[in-house]
Amino acid sequence: MHTYSAWERGTNENFNKLLGDFMPKGKSLKNYTSEYIADSANRINKRIIEVIGYKSAEEKFISEVQKISLL
Repeated sequence: MHTYSAWERGTNENFNKLLGDFMPKGKSLKNYTSEYIADSANRINKRIIEVIGYKSAEEKFISEVQKISLL
């Protein structure tokens, strides 16, 4: 991301909202186990995202890595 880039704010705000579903703002990460944090990240990465063709971030990442490995 680029600091102060308005075209990227929507993505940032959306991620902050998703993260807030698992860890409310103002609450210390010390209150969560590493397993809970890993599970939360996993669940966020597996959510279907319209902008990337109704795929999950995980699926999109894997398909991009596969494209690179075929070059």
